[in-house]
Amino acid sequence: MNDQLQKALANLLGRATQGVDAGVSFLQAQLPDVIQQLLVWKLVASLLVFGVCSSLIVGCVGILLKMRRIHLAWRNLEYEIQKYENVCDYPIPRANMNMCQDELRKLNDRQMLRDAAMAKVTELREARGNYNDLPDYWYIPAISMMPSIAALALYGFTWIQIWIAPKLYLIEYAASLGK
Repeated sequence: MNDQLQKALANLLGRATQGVDAGVSFLQAQLPDVIQQLLVWKLVASLLVFGVCSSLIVGCVGILLKMRRIHLAWRNLEYEIQKYENVCDYPIPRANMNMCQDELRKLNDRQMLRDAAMAKVTELREARGNYNDLPDYWYIPAISMMPSIAALALYGFTWIQIWIAPKLYLIEYAASLGK
């Protein structure tokens, strides 16, 4: 019975050794392809994170610049309204019989200028609409950029490491698997 046990054990050990040898030869044959696929996968995943985060940041900056341009146009419109209101507030003396023809023409020109300024103020106020009633939403794109910047800083530059130093990346990846 001892001989049968030893034969069975030797048979099992032989099969196990053959299985390990077959597994090692399979891994040796497939390992370069697996490593290549791992590098490609990590590169593409990192590029996707980089692309999405970068496009979000660029989009948010574009929105902020557009909002700034609208704000500057609004301030310019307010300045124009104030300028025309100042013309409207300029006092115009009353005409009297002692004025010469030239003074009456100047007075008439001032009155026409004042009327034109009042019309311009009315036009600008209508064009302005209710912009003052709208709250400023500049903080929405500014806050939206923060997670994108964090994700970009944490995950977005792995593709550069894979591209420049793939062996170093593989060593770091294997070390992270061992932890």
